[in-house]
Amino acid sequence: MELKLISKLPFALRRGFVHILVGLAIGVAALFLPRVLLLSLLGVAAFLFLLFEFIRFMSPIVNQWFNSFFKLVLRGSETSHLTGASYLLLASLISFLIFTRDVAVVSVCFLAVGDALATVIGEYNGGKRLWNKTLESDLSCLLACLVVGFILYYAGLNVSVPTVVVGSIVAAIAEALPLPVDDNLTIPFFAGLAMTLMQFVI
Repeated sequence: MELKLISKLPFALRRGFVHILVGLAIGVAALFLPRVLLLSLLGVAAFLFLLFEFIRFMSPIVNQWFNSFFKLVLRGSETSHLTGASYLLLASLISFLIFTRDVAVVSVCFLAVGDALATVIGEYNGGKRLWNKTLESDLSCLLACLVVGFILYYAGLNVSVPTVVVGSIVAAIAEALPLPVDDNLTIPFFAGLAMTLMQFVI
């Protein structure tokens, strides 16, 4: 019954919900798990996802089953390319490897909420275009990142208000730019880098 209800939702909402759920789950887990355990779990998960991606690309039967089973949340391009889930796990692993815990948490949450909301708004409310995205989606990504960032700031994470603002702006720019690299990787990387540099400046 739940699957039927989910299937009736627009594609962007279905995919956005999963994106937010997984990304926030990683961010929340990072607040409670020891660093070594977190990195180990992310590393194993990323390896297994990438291994399965390789297997399905090599086996048309496995790929057909995968595409049929996850058709509710898969983009057409993901039938022959890495899924957003693999990119999300890779981005999370990289973020927690190179940034402090709190900066990485904020960066991954920016990706989880900002990117998902930008996709939904761009799909159903898009108008004026900026680069390859709509202006509405870019602004919604910025707003979502600001809200998430301030929530985490008031929750006690070691990030200042200027750091949150700069990180949010950079995340929105990374989401908007037509870069050749998937934005699941660029959003947390550039946002995390900007916030790290801000911590040295302030």
